[in-house]
Amino acid sequence: MNETLSAGKGRFLGRVVRGHNGHPLNELADRLAVLGRRNREMGVDEVTNARMIASIREEAKTLVSGVPGPAAA
Repeated sequence: MNETLSAGKGRFLGRVVRGHNGHPLNELADRLAVLGRRNREMGVDEVTNARMIASIREEAKTLVSGVPGPAAA
């Protein structure tokens, strides 16, 4: 199901993806959400949090491009 929402001046096109269905990018999005919540709860400093997020972003780039990044080396 695709749905277009109008919010002020912009438009948003969304696609429903079943959660935890094994889709690699969906799993990475879930990891980012869990990471953010846990880091906030545990009081992780901003530098460490940024490094953790950067690591997950590199994994996402690798999945999208199909080219291994530094994290895969």
